[in-house]
Amino acid sequence: MIPPVVLVLRARDRFSDLLRINGCRVLNLEVTKTEPLDDLLDLKETISQIGSYDGLFFTSPVAADIFVRELDSLKSKLTSKIYVLGKRTKRVFENVGIKVEYRGDADTARELIGGFGKDEFRDKRILFVRGDRSMRTIPELLFESASVDEVTVYRTLECRPDAETVDRMSRSLRSGEIDWNCFFAPSSVDGFLNLFERDDLAGIKTAAIGTTTAERLNNVGLQPDFVSHRANATDFAAGLIESFKRSE
Repeated sequence: MIPPVVLVLRARDRFSDLLRINGCRVLNLEVTKTEPLDDLLDLKETISQIGSYDGLFFTSPVAADIFVRELDSLKSKLTSKIYVLGKRTKRVFENVGIKVEYRGDADTARELIGGFGKDEFRDKRILFVRGDRSMRTIPELLFESASVDEVTVYRTLECRPDAETVDRMSRSLRSGEIDWNCFFAPSSVDGFLNLFERDDLAGIKTAAIGTTTAERLNNVGLQPDFVSHRANATDFAAGLIESFKRSE
């Protein structure tokens, strides 16, 4: 089998390296990036009364990292339960010695809450620390059983590669040089479509890291050919590589 050419829509990382190790030719194109809000006053004020919350929810390692840094700078202590989604988010807290509530088999916020049961949160005061493009599944699911406050700590921005890069990539897409596009978040779907024409994607297969990203692809008419059952980069890479082998 000729090794597939895979366009990964984020900067080079472990996912891309795993594909390369397994013989794929990988092209990286960062279409979105995250950055902390310029003004984190809302977060600082929230941390000043953090003891009033029974539980804190984090579904993003970016939000977790920003929170941990501010918590340390303000010399505050945590007494609330910390509920996290994903290994990377879990690792942020473990690296600073903070114990978390985690369900390894949960790949979505819905599965995370389901793993504990709604009675876990009944009549509790919950804080959801999130980015500006959060799907807001946590507050929607807990609306009837808990009081949920939210604080936004980072924004997701679309990257604008230079015109030469976009033109070169567009030609690679149209010529059939690229076999697969890999999407890691709903925002990467939107960012990609803001750079390229839909006709550029004819004949190219798409892969999504989880059901949330897959739903976004479906919503814009790009039915994914592969969806990772586990929403982390390592399992995404392993599953995609296995699908390549099955197609030989």
